[in-house]
Amino acid sequence: MKKRKTIIIAAAIILVSAIVSVCCMNYIEKKNRIVKVEVGDSVSAVIKGDGSLWMWGYNRRYQLGDGTGKDVKKPKKIMSDVKDVSIGVGLTGAIKKDGSLWVWGFGYSTLGDGITEGAKKPKKITNHVKNVKMGQYVNAILKDDDSLWIWDNVGIGPKSNGNMVKIDDNVKQVALNDHDVVYIKDNGEMWALGLDYWDAIGIKENAGRFEQAQKVEENVEYISVNVKEVYAILNNGELYRRRGTIYEDEFDDEGSWINGAEKILDHVKFMSTPAVYYTVLKTDGSVWTWGDNFSGRLGNGTLKNSNMPEQVIDNAKQVSTSMTHAAVLKNDGTLWMWGSNKYGELGDGTTKCSVVPKEIKVGDSGLFSIR
Repeated sequence: MKKRKTIIIAAAIILVSAIVSVCCMNYIEKKNRIVKVEVGDSVSAVIKGDGSLWMWGYNRRYQLGDGTGKDVKKPKKIMSDVKDVSIGVGLTGAIKKDGSLWVWGFGYSTLGDGITEGAKKPKKITNHVKNVKMGQYVNAILKDDDSLWIWDNVGIGPKSNGNMVKIDDNVKQVALNDHDVVYIKDNGEMWALGLDYWDAIGIKENAGRFEQAQKVEENVEYISVNVKEVYAILNNGELYRRRGTIYEDEFDDEGSWINGAEKILDHVKFMSTPAVYYTVLKTDGSVWTWGDNFSGRLGNGTLKNSNMPEQVIDNAKQVSTSMTHAAVLKNDGTLWMWGSNKYGELGDGTTKCSVVPKEIKVGDSGLFSIR
């Protein structure tokens, strides 16, 4: 009887140990799992489940935030307790879990406080922020109350002198190009202000279009813009493209935004168009690319340009693209990157570009390995 009791106790101990071990492994895996990927201006970043922010790539404007100004070819931990990050041209912005906004680097505007021209390491700017979008000449944040605020150096919006100024309320998404701010309100209305140099967005010509936002469309779910084109995802998942006057043969100046646009694809969840190439995430998790293929940024296995969308990867959860490289976070938590690697932005320790998606693993020590 005593022997039987001993066996039962030993078995219970083994079972409890196994359960604790599994729980610990799941906890560690959750902390180390990548939850967000962001790329831009030859810079890459990920946020892990524990809130740690890791960055690598071009650093000559101190946009990595490590204070060195030296390019980094492997990941480097920059901050803790981070929930969002955005990479602009020369500037990087991050939001901590407490809602504080931190900005660093040297770009074309202040850090958002109207005073600081740049910083080699992260500098706290304001609080109560839930989303940040960094651009080239203009930057934007969404606050906890869904209000949109911007700062710039080209005079978009009310005169700010480098300080943040409020633009609108009830905003759910904002997109930027060099001289324009385009955003979607909670009711699906698309609004914009800025130069709209190529007449792609639909901002009506008037003396105040830099200072006051205009409504330009309805029933829009998501937008992606560059200086010559606007891509809009409608509530039904249809992707439309409107091109500006540089493409006069395709532009209907008399019609509404949709009437002057071309339907591209169905079942679209996300679209990115930083330059003359395009990346789409469809609702089934497949990623499609087309356009100019400089440094293999289409990820289709070649260096040839493509006029037709071509699937390059599947099972995707997030997509982020820059002018020269791209990254995908899959549903299983794996990170895949491709395109230019001139400054080590692919994070594999080399400067060799990749014309196909390459899986990159971020270990506990911060060292990358590729399989």
